[in-house]
Amino acid sequence: MILKQRHDEIPQLIQVIEQFSQYERATIDRLIEARKTYAAARNIHDKIHASQETSRALNGIFALGEGYPELKSNAQFVQLQERISGLEGNIADRRENYNETVTNFNTRILQIPDTFFANFLGYHAFTLFTVEKEDLEKPDLKIILPS
Repeated sequence: MILKQRHDEIPQLIQVIEQFSQYERATIDRLIEARKTYAAARNIHDKIHASQETSRALNGIFALGEGYPELKSNAQFVQLQERISGLEGNIADRRENYNETVTNFNTRILQIPDTFFANFLGYHAFTLFTVEKEDLEKPDLKIILPS
């Protein structure tokens, strides 16, 4: 649900940024493409990957706001940034809960006697919602911002 809320906020953010046409189109295009990828995702693995791409694209958009005072001072941009940042925090919390549940499930289906039932019922291990190494690093503002 929270991933969908973030997904729904992105068009508004893009509209605000596009009002400032001098901003780098590649950064905006990356966010648009990430949103399309999320909408097209049909399984949990694809949704996880699309969510990670969306988070990376949002980091780039927010970095743009740091380099452009007129965008950073735009009330609508600031409001959307705060709402999306709040959603990102909720997503991180839910990701932690999801990973805990998946870890417990994956461990349990390997333990006796549960492994017999898991095999009989065709249960399999789920993928954890991991954070890519590049997502742990702050974006390089030299790449995003004009010199």
